Amino acid sequence: MSANTWYDKQQVWIESCCRQLTAQGVAEPLSTDERETRDWSLCQLASLAEGHLHEQIDVTRLSEDEIRAYERRVSYDGRPLANPHGGYSYPFWLLAYGRGCGQEAWV
Repeated sequence: MSANTWYDKQQVWIESCCRQLTAQGVAEPLSTDERETRDWSLCQLASLAEGHLHEQIDVTRLSEDEIRAYERRVSYDGRPLANPHGGYSYPFWLLAYGRGCGQEAWV
């Protein structure tokens, strides 16, 4: 099986899973709205800081410089985190009670 055939099959499977999770109300695709994308990215940063650094951070209280410093610490190459809509990513909110998990920080 060629790499392209394998990749194409994986792509179809991933897209199918995403459609099922959305249809069942388990997840919702991240919109391209700038504010929602920023909120999602800050939730991702908080999760990565907890997982990689064993630190719980309140990203709503961090300055832009502090955010960039944490991003460099949790990324594999020391760079700020990439836009979640770039590359081959499928950013989603996991839903709880119809709302994206982590979004309560901005209510």
